[in-house]
Amino acid sequence: MSALNKKSFLTWLKEGGIYVVLLVLLAIIIFQDPTFLSLLNLSNILTQSSVRIIIALGVAGLIVTQGTDLSAGVR
Repeated sequence: MSALNKKSFLTWLKEGGIYVVLLVLLAIIIFQDPTFLSLLNLSNILTQSSVRIIIALGVAGLIVTQGTDLSAGVR
Protein backbone atom coordinates (compact mmCIF):
# COMPACT_ATOMS: atom_id res chain seq x y z
CA MET A 1 0.00 0.00 0.00
CA SER A 2 1.50 3.31 -0.99
CA ALA A 3 1.91 6.15 1.49
CA LEU A 4 -0.80 8.23 -0.21
CA ASN A 5 -3.34 5.40 -0.12
CA LYS A 6 -2.48 4.64 3.49
CA LYS A 7 -2.91 8.29 4.46
CA SER A 8 -6.24 8.60 2.65
CA PHE A 9 -7.47 5.36 4.25
CA LEU A 10 -6.52 6.61 7.71
CA THR A 11 -8.25 9.92 7.00
CA TRP A 12 -11.37 8.09 5.85
CA LEU A 13 -11.24 5.84 8.91
CA LYS A 14 -11.03 8.84 11.24
CA GLU A 15 -13.92 10.62 9.53
CA GLY A 16 -16.22 7.70 8.77
CA GLY A 17 -15.11 4.94 11.08
CA ILE A 18 -18.05 5.46 13.42
CA TYR A 19 -20.43 4.46 10.62
CA VAL A 20 -18.57 1.18 10.17
CA VAL A 21 -18.79 0.51 13.90
CA LEU A 22 -22.53 1.28 13.92
CA LEU A 23 -23.16 -1.01 10.94
CA VAL A 24 -21.22 -3.84 12.58
CA LEU A 25 -23.18 -3.41 15.82
CA LEU A 26 -26.45 -3.34 13.88
CA ALA A 27 -25.48 -6.55 12.05
CA ILE A 28 -24.64 -8.26 15.35
CA ILE A 29 -27.95 -7.21 16.92
CA ILE A 30 -29.93 -8.36 13.87
CA PHE A 31 -28.06 -11.68 13.87
CA GLN A 32 -28.83 -12.27 17.55
CA ASP A 33 -32.48 -11.15 17.37
CA PRO A 34 -34.10 -11.19 13.91
CA THR A 35 -37.23 -9.46 15.25
CA PHE A 36 -35.17 -6.31 15.79
CA LEU A 37 -36.16 -5.08 12.31
CA SER A 38 -39.90 -5.52 12.90
CA LEU A 39 -42.34 -2.66 12.49
CA LEU A 40 -43.45 -3.02 16.10
CA ASN A 41 -39.89 -2.55 17.35
CA LEU A 42 -39.34 0.44 15.07
CA SER A 43 -42.57 1.97 16.38
CA ASN A 44 -41.43 1.42 19.98
CA ILE A 45 -38.04 3.01 19.32
CA LEU A 46 -39.61 6.08 17.70
CA THR A 47 -42.20 6.41 20.48
CA GLN A 48 -39.59 6.22 23.23
CA SER A 49 -37.28 8.71 21.55
CA SER A 50 -39.92 11.25 20.49
CA VAL A 51 -39.54 13.47 23.58
CA ARG A 52 -35.77 13.64 23.14
CA ILE A 53 -36.20 14.47 19.46
CA ILE A 54 -38.53 17.37 20.27
CA ILE A 55 -36.10 18.70 22.89
CA ALA A 56 -33.19 18.34 20.47
CA LEU A 57 -35.09 20.32 17.82
CA GLY A 58 -35.72 23.10 20.33
CA VAL A 59 -32.07 23.22 21.34
CA ALA A 60 -31.02 23.20 17.68
CA GLY A 61 -33.31 26.18 17.09
CA LEU A 62 -31.63 28.05 19.93
CA ILE A 63 -28.21 27.27 18.53
CA VAL A 64 -29.20 28.41 15.04
CA THR A 65 -30.69 31.69 16.26
CA GLN A 66 -27.71 32.19 18.59
CA GLY A 67 -29.90 32.69 21.64
CA THR A 68 -32.01 35.48 20.13
CA ASP A 69 -35.00 36.25 22.36
CA LEU A 70 -38.10 35.82 20.19
CA SER A 71 -40.68 36.62 22.88
CA ALA A 72 -43.29 39.35 22.31
CA GLY A 73 -42.19 41.60 25.20
CA VAL A 74 -38.61 42.21 24.07
CA ARG A 75 -37.54 45.85 23.67
